[in-house]
Amino acid sequence: MNRRFFAMIAIMMASILNCLAQLDDPETGKRLIQEAENGNVESQFRLSNCYQYGWYGLSKDNQLRLKWLKKAAEQGHAEAQYNYGDLFKYGEGKEYGLQDDNNEYLKWMHKAAEGGYRSAMFSLGLYYEKINRNKAIYWYSKDLDTYYARNSKIDETDLSYKHLVEMGVDYSPQSNRPRNFNEDFNYNDNHINSPNSNNANINNNSPKEDCTASSSATTTPSNVNKNVAPPKRTVRRNVPVKTNRINKTRVKVRR
Repeated sequence: MNRRFFAMIAIMMASILNCLAQLDDPETGKRLIQEAENGNVESQFRLSNCYQYGWYGLSKDNQLRLKWLKKAAEQGHAEAQYNYGDLFKYGEGKEYGLQDDNNEYLKWMHKAAEGGYRSAMFSLGLYYEKINRNKAIYWYSKDLDTYYARNSKIDETDLSYKHLVEMGVDYSPQSNRPRNFNEDFNYNDNHINSPNSNNANINNNSPKEDCTASSSATTTPSNVNKNVAPPKRTVRRNVPVKTNRINKTRVKVRR
């Protein structure tokens, strides 16, 4: 038993060391550059990470990281769209020479969310939570619907689920939700008046207040506790962890 255990540990360590050795392989870096220049979107995204962390024999370079990240985002890579959009919010893009810009943030977050990237859905939920309750409910629920569609279960430890609970919303999967839930949540997100505005002026073609859109007294908006204090902002990321910046903590979650 003990011999098997230590043999498994040894195999795992060898695998980890092999992966680390590959990160220093300059030939892989050269191959990624060639593929990225030929338009391979996955290689463009991987190359942006290489320039961010100094992998595959490539030196860290913010401008090259930004260049390839944007190219991958423009080609429809959902994770690249999320990472690129995130640079326009909360001061994340300062080291790249970028200023906060709500228009750019929303543009790329919506593209990533529409591409099925759950972290973008959660990020949009956080953004809307303080300025438009219904849109926050929509994106948190969309995030959980995506998880449910992939796993056929509800994860009550998920941050989107917890935020809905704190907002007084009883989440149910999309398949069990009243039909008019989705119909009611057709809205126009082109509501930012100023590129750098932090307080968006909402063009509120939003749905009715209650998530479940039921006519029963138990689920009408009057029974939703709107006095619950908004939760502290928590941000999910699924790129390698970086230390806290601008005096805030960001929670990293792999999805």
